Amino acid sequence: ELLIVHFAEKTRDLRRVEEATGIKLPMMVMTHGYDVFELRDPQRRARADYVVGELGRRDRVMFTAPSDYLAGELQNAGVAAERIAVVPNTVHPRFFQHRKTGDFYRCGRPLRLLSIGRLIDLKGHRFLLAALARFRRDCAPARLSIVYGNAADDLQPLQQQAAGLGITDCVDFVPFVDLGADPAYLSRFDLYVHCSTYTDRPVRKSESFGIAALEAIASGLPVIATDAGATGGIVGHDSPHSRIVPHGSADALFAAMKAMHAAPQETFTDNRRYAKGRLKAFSPQRQLAALEEVIGRLTSSLPP
Repeated sequence: ELLIVHFAEKTRDLRRVEEATGIKLPMMVMTHGYDVFELRDPQRRARADYVVGELGRRDRVMFTAPSDYLAGELQNAGVAAERIAVVPNTVHPRFFQHRKTGDFYRCGRPLRLLSIGRLIDLKGHRFLLAALARFRRDCAPARLSIVYGNAADDLQPLQQQAAGLGITDCVDFVPFVDLGADPAYLSRFDLYVHCSTYTDRPVRKSESFGIAALEAIASGLPVIATDAGATGGIVGHDSPHSRIVPHGSADALFAAMKAMHAAPQETFTDNRRYAKGRLKAFSPQRQLAALEEVIGRLTSSLPP
């Protein structure tokens, strides 16, 4: 009675099936990021015409997005607001179960920083490297690990930037970490930095959710995040354990790092209260309720 399409791009395969069978079911089209941005790519006009022009106007078809930001991008691509529902992501409970509860940073050792994200333009790692170099020069020793999930598009230019800044010996580019096998990995760091920005290649796009920032919060880390895309909404607000800064600015990242480092008794402590609040905002219960509402709207007029 209901067809769930996990990415909007998969609808092109569905179109062939519908044409061959004549069967058209109620449909929930779940979008996640690049599939939405590509709807505005002139080189993919044919797919956009089908997804937006046909599915976007068909009865009993709805689109989901994980954030208000991506829902807005769907509207910008031409999908009507009443056909879009926000179904937020959530995080695995293992992160909170293995959260940081001790060994909090004090000034007797280098600050251990973590950033997780593909090495692509919109992730903004170039700004983080520049901020790290200034922090080490003006504030304190620090070491940064960037886990990039084997997506190494910009690895060479980032390595070259690190060399030019004189920080090669304190930046680790980590291809992959199996967090299922090592669920306490994040908790061994002191501070998480999510430095995403915007890119216009080939169309304007940014962070569609920022799940790694939420995993870091659940793992007990204080976080610095930019206001690009959806990430600011994940972090929620400034607090002793969180800072939201302007995107595309090494100066803003440095200022937040400096301020948090200057108040270790506030920043580098148990973030349980803050983490509980953010996890409640993105709980499995909230996700399930949103899915049930969409399914109910799509199937309410079906015969028993």
